[in-house]
Amino acid sequence: MNPIHLACSKGHVEVLEKLLKGPKANPDKADGEGRTPLHIACFNGNAKAVELLLKAGATKDATNKDGQTPLHVACMEGKLDVVKALLAVEGGVDINKTDPDGRTALLVAVLNGHDEVVKALLGAGADKTVVNDAGQTALDVAVAKDRKEIIKMLKGEIATEEQPTPQQTTPQKPTDEKKEL
Repeated sequence: MNPIHLACSKGHVEVLEKLLKGPKANPDKADGEGRTPLHIACFNGNAKAVELLLKAGATKDATNKDGQTPLHVACMEGKLDVVKALLAVEGGVDINKTDPDGRTALLVAVLNGHDEVVKALLGAGADKTVVNDAGQTALDVAVAKDRKEIIKMLKGEIATEEQPTPQQTTPQKPTDEKKEL
């Protein structure tokens, strides 16, 4: 583990900031497991470290040896602040990138029962129709795991930030025009 990895794993943001300013700083150097410092910061839920790494040029969609991006890792661990930081990055992360099992970040969050993470991903436009290698959509996984709130979100019964529920939509005013079929 190099010093940048260590600072990320221990949550030493001040040390990380100094290390990233060094002439030989490499925010993308992977460890033996293929984890970049960004993967480690996401795993540990350190949104400030994530922001520093991204500002230093860390590859936002790098994959570890398991084919997981930092967003996959944050969703697996339920790190909402980190997920939001990744979704807010300029140029965006690939929200629908799949791991070797065909799982998107949304599928990972559903599988692990992280309701608020699911809500954030849906609000950011995650594709809920992606099918994993087992032939399951996010809704299929939610039903199999009996994730009631997530099922409601995926069906559009609970609003996400960008997706109003049917009850919240403005009713259309009737018009005097008769439409021909």
